[in-house]
Amino acid sequence: MKKIILTTIFALFLVLSVSAQDNKVGFGLKAGMNTAMEYGEDGTTDPRTGIHGGIFVEIPVARIVDIQPELVYSMQGCGGRSGTDKFDYINLPIIVKIYVNQARSFSIDFGPQVGYMIHDNINSNKLNKVDAAVCFGATYKITKNIHANLRLNYGVLKIADGYDNRNAVGQLGLSYKF
Repeated sequence: MKKIILTTIFALFLVLSVSAQDNKVGFGLKAGMNTAMEYGEDGTTDPRTGIHGGIFVEIPVARIVDIQPELVYSMQGCGGRSGTDKFDYINLPIIVKIYVNQARSFSIDFGPQVGYMIHDNINSNKLNKVDAAVCFGATYKITKNIHANLRLNYGVLKIADGYDNRNAVGQLGLSYKF
């Protein structure tokens, strides 16, 4: 299953890069800090601090709109009195970037994300390996190549069977666009 997902993701990036005929298509790397927690009927948990990092392709589709598929490793989970739940994911967000100024230096970002859990410290067969989230954020272009990113990802699927909580992740990072 992992091989199928990774092959599909690689093919998506390859097709998008080959089919894009505008020289403004850009590839890049991104990394930063995560603050992750779980939310559900009982409220929210204590946060787990971690990192995220990955690759992206930014594809212009209109004068003020770009589409940005990403492939990102993300440390998620939560802290608490009984220890830290450590859930590590490979996420595939498809972000729509709407530029709000003439210089295209600031964008409002949103879109869906699907993820696959690649590691956990609980070792329970009740954990759901697949996650889905809705992403909201913003990007500011510090320079032509260096961008600052802020994003909130709200999970829409339960983390485990019989457990109401879902992932919630705040991300602050930098990206480098080639």
